[in-house]
Amino acid sequence: MINKEKDPLKEAKLKAARYCAYRERAPLELKRKLINLGLSENQIEQVCQELMDEGFVNEQRFALTFARSKFRLKKWGKIKIELALKRLEISESFICDAVNSLPPDEYLKTLKELLNKKRQSLKISDPFVINHKVALFLISKGFEPELAWKELKN
Repeated sequence: MINKEKDPLKEAKLKAARYCAYRERAPLELKRKLINLGLSENQIEQVCQELMDEGFVNEQRFALTFARSKFRLKKWGKIKIELALKRLEISESFICDAVNSLPPDEYLKTLKELLNKKRQSLKISDPFVINHKVALFLISKGFEPELAWKELKN
């Protein structure tokens, strides 16, 4: 009779690889997954390093993909994207690269679209109140306050 003992480290790595292959993951997300699988600190570091070496996890690639998708799908501004990446413990240089990779013309176009859409949705006649509410909305979406107010004045 053949004894088939399973290696828990190999199984955890396989599960983690599938987890990372599904979509881009931040290293922090991978570590959380491995903690949930019950691995020790040393095992977590080992599996993370192996998956990074094999290309399953790449911090820079994740940051770029995250920034583009949040901007295009959820219409987030640079500030909100930057804060979300910081929460995921992405390094500052990759955050800067990701935020700066957003096309400036598309960024401004999106801000203007959100501004006009929000302005039209308000049922208020006072222009001061309208501008204030629209500015707060744009800032809450992560757009720079100076840029929001500049576009409101145009």
